[in-house]
Amino acid sequence: MTFFPDAVRPQNTLGRFLLVFIQCFTLAAIAIVFLAAIRELYYWLLVVAEVPKEIIQSDDVWRMRLLGLRFDARTGTTLAIIPLLLSLALFYFKCTWKFLVRSLTLWSAFAFFVVALLSVCNFHYIRTFHTAIDIFVFNFLHEEPQAVMTTVWQDYPIISNSIAVIAVTVFMTWGWIKLFNLISRSTLWENLSTLKAIALIVVGIIAFVFLARGSLTSRYPLRRNNAQVSVVKQINELVLNAPMALYYANQDRKRSMKFEPVSLSHGEKLMQQAQIGSLNQTTPLNRELAALKPNVVFFIMESMGFNMMSYDVPGKVDLMGALRNHFESDYVFKRFTSADLHTIQSVAQLLFLSPVSQVSTSSIRNVSLPGTPFEVYKKQGYRTVFITSGTTAWENMDEYLPTQYVDEVYDQTHLMDYFQLTSTTEWGVADHYAFDFAAELVEKAKEPVFVVVLSTSNHPPYHVPEGYTPKPLEVPAVINQHYHHEDYDESLLTIMQTYQSSADALGQTISKLKGIQDRAMVVAATADHRMLGMKPLLKDGPFKDVAIPFYLWASQDVENVVDIHFDPKRVGSHKDIFPTLYALSLSGADYRTVGGRNMLAPVDSPNQAFGYNISLWLNDKGVYTLQGPILFYPWADEKTDFMTDYTKMREASEEEKARIRAYRQLDFWQLNERACGIKDN
Repeated sequence: MTFFPDAVRPQNTLGRFLLVFIQCFTLAAIAIVFLAAIRELYYWLLVVAEVPKEIIQSDDVWRMRLLGLRFDARTGTTLAIIPLLLSLALFYFKCTWKFLVRSLTLWSAFAFFVVALLSVCNFHYIRTFHTAIDIFVFNFLHEEPQAVMTTVWQDYPIISNSIAVIAVTVFMTWGWIKLFNLISRSTLWENLSTLKAIALIVVGIIAFVFLARGSLTSRYPLRRNNAQVSVVKQINELVLNAPMALYYANQDRKRSMKFEPVSLSHGEKLMQQAQIGSLNQTTPLNRELAALKPNVVFFIMESMGFNMMSYDVPGKVDLMGALRNHFESDYVFKRFTSADLHTIQSVAQLLFLSPVSQVSTSSIRNVSLPGTPFEVYKKQGYRTVFITSGTTAWENMDEYLPTQYVDEVYDQTHLMDYFQLTSTTEWGVADHYAFDFAAELVEKAKEPVFVVVLSTSNHPPYHVPEGYTPKPLEVPAVINQHYHHEDYDESLLTIMQTYQSSADALGQTISKLKGIQDRAMVVAATADHRMLGMKPLLKDGPFKDVAIPFYLWASQDVENVVDIHFDPKRVGSHKDIFPTLYALSLSGADYRTVGGRNMLAPVDSPNQAFGYNISLWLNDKGVYTLQGPILFYPWADEKTDFMTDYTKMREASEEEKARIRAYRQLDFWQLNERACGIKDN
């Protein structure tokens, strides 16, 4: 058998077109069946195998299947429309039957390959990030290509997955060819009247429209917000097939990259709905603090999430190393979360107050955004510094940071030269080099400095730094249930030792900074996001999966002049970090925030006492899940930092939903206002 069909050519033109029309339906049908089968497979691998049985509702599962089938129909018909239009063009130009058949075959094979490839990628994407393909996938275009390819090659089963994709493509294409040959041999094409042929084509077009819309009963076609069928996030993530998820991700990317002047009245309305009094704030006047001008060092730690750190057992499962003493003696907020689930998105929100992760590569990449932490400290007479153990070519940071009031930028290239290193890992040099450099820079500084350090070591593919002696670390059996270690070439021990080495290096550097006696000092640290590769810890509720620490230390001379009240149960997120640092270091400083507040304030701000992550919202009462139906989970009790009671889950009130939605909109509004200004109302 040749690769191409030997389909019989109907004698009349209308018959040939009808045959092609039906074969396009065949392409759609094969794609639909495949996507439905993949969803069922992933349901058993990602839901049944990982989600507690008691929270899986059979009605939700059937809604996932039926609604998913409608999305599959949209995908299948979209794939079929292109060859149908191609066929019309070829008929118009009177191409040969052989050429037409081969064109259809090549397109079908390509379509099947793309669908199979995206489906496999989506599986691993869900396993890693706990969400179907989303806007973050486009950030890989701005990553270091070699690092991305190395990570993918080392951490995912490329060979077996590639074989599977090729095998599925060949099988579906073979089935399509067989059906084409079988259908073409029917005598229907020679005996069909013109009227009947036209009637069949009209019916087929109506069916195409129905399937492409996903509905004929609704005014609008099937849309993404229809994909929320369950309180279980994993079930919702399977409703969309991979091509549809990628389509919506691209739509999100286009919307997020559109910047324009905004209406002041609209912003005021959003602030009222979100219960945010003002986006512009000022730190209290404090002459003693102004005289001190403490150095400020802020560490953003790669993947230092509590979903891994919670397994720490001193002397047995040591995941903290030298960081432990600081966590036990200084200020640590644990009911705390990152702004997002990916590094660049959290960095953009933290350092640029941008909900758009690609702001550094967007059309406003040359715009100096007012109100960034670097600008705030620079206006107060600070030297501003950014250091990373990776490369600043990442996300165009080498060009973007200087436009955002950063005086000095250092990355792996400088560190290799400074420490006379000869090699790097896929993502840069070991974190301790960046940390050591930061400590030396602060110690030598003659003027007050604000330093941000971005770590990279605790990232797949994992490498224990050369020369590092791991501390006692036994791999608990329970971690095997919560970590997708089978997706990685590294052993789970190596992964945990890498986590330990990064935390240990941070702890040693904090000790060095504490030892600098001649300058006031404020040191802070947080994670960019949770630990990658961990399964959702659903029995503990929805929060532990995204919980990260916010660590703070201030030298005694700072504590002597600032009124500090530490309540470890206060909730927060990345939005609260810099308002807290400003309060500890700056007097009468104007700054911009989106609902952030000083977490060490004597009296907490009730309207701003919340944490926001793209996947959830938390306050002193509990946690609201945002991906799917907005559901509320109360804290289990006052003694636990992370656990919520999923048995007492309820749907959020309309007022609560409105506030959360307004807050997200306000975040985008303020970025456009800072970048493009206010238009006339």
